[in-house]
Amino acid sequence: MGFTIDMVAFDLQVFEDIVVKSLKEGEYNSIILENIEDLKKNEKICLFEDELNPYDHMFSGLKKVVDTFDSKFRTSSLGKNFAVFEGNIEKIDSKYKLPTNKHWGHENLCTLFEYMTLKYCSKYHINIGKRSNIGDFIKTHSENYNEFPLLSQNLEKLEYNESYYFLRFGEGITGFVDEKTTKKLSQDLQKLKYKEKGFHKLDMRGAKNITCLFEKAASDNLGVLAGIDLLLSVNNDRNGVSKLRFNSHISGDGCVNFDGE
Repeated sequence: MGFTIDMVAFDLQVFEDIVVKSLKEGEYNSIILENIEDLKKNEKICLFEDELNPYDHMFSGLKKVVDTFDSKFRTSSLGKNFAVFEGNIEKIDSKYKLPTNKHWGHENLCTLFEYMTLKYCSKYHINIGKRSNIGDFIKTHSENYNEFPLLSQNLEKLEYNESYYFLRFGEGITGFVDEKTTKKLSQDLQKLKYKEKGFHKLDMRGAKNITCLFEKAASDNLGVLAGIDLLLSVNNDRNGVSKLRFNSHISGDGCVNFDGE
């Protein structure tokens, strides 16, 4: 039991061209309709066990809600405590309790957003297991972490616990950084000196594989997002996503291979 941290190298251009554009066009966009149907068929992504007809609301009023987001699609002026019924937005006391099962709200929107982002934009991903946060994990295993003040600051952008896309039990997207920040993080991470003693080899490999992920993302001009218990099953259900495969052996250097098309 417990939460594990996922990290994903993803294509921000595709994110803008497909995910953001479709969401802004609203519930009648053909891509949105297609993905709503996918969600309705996929029992693993149903939010609530007592929902008899999840997503039958078809995200009515989606465009109205998305119009409240900022230009970078990080947050909404509407906040999290809202419910939508037949296209009308209502303010509610708690995002966890919708007025009826015919309403949709914050958690439904976050599930759609995460589902589409991972489905269309993710290229490579790793899981670093149960950690408090990414920065502390890297700091613990390196000798010169404090020499790179921007490293800590930029990694914090991936682990912001007040992320708009966090769900009720602490899972969801915690943050994402653009290509420029990814390249800076890659440069700093490659300069780290890792401690060679006192740590489990799998932990050491995990720390080095974060560096490898950023190096690959930077070379492919990708951004990176992080989250807890993300819906990575999406990747396994379709072709075209390169999945990270850990080498079965332990070596002095972090070894990462990326499989896929």
